[in-house]
Amino acid sequence: MVKVSIINKRVYLSPVHFTFVSASATAETKKEATKLAKAKIEEKERKMQREYLENQKKCQHARITRIQHLDGSTGLYCKDCGKRLKTEGGLFSDDFLQVNAGRFGKRYKCKTCGFEFTWGGIDIDYCEHLDNKQPLTWLLLGLVEEVE
Repeated sequence: MVKVSIINKRVYLSPVHFTFVSASATAETKKEATKLAKAKIEEKERKMQREYLENQKKCQHARITRIQHLDGSTGLYCKDCGKRLKTEGGLFSDDFLQVNAGRFGKRYKCKTCGFEFTWGGIDIDYCEHLDNKQPLTWLLLGLVEEVE
């Protein structure tokens, strides 16, 4: 019997928070024990992420911190739960749709499902293909096309 332990693997929960997880497993061969230990680590990571997301929903975001990103933008994050509240300035900021003057006011549609929207529009519920993706990646990956 062989025992394999994975100790203090760092798991990032947000840009502000991380935690460590450990696991060990015993099996006939080292390969089997390693596979079992990795499976336990992955399960613990998923559990930590679920708990973290549940805590984010409960958080009142009372303590806010600013973090400078590599693209020059600044993000506002909750110190308690790590949730990104807003990103300002830079290619991946929340105001990219408003400040990109060349596309402002033009109609675009999702290439996958045909959802149409106006660039720079306020309070748009984007389709599942565009939601939670940065507007710059819509253009770089060719997810949208201009409607004439």
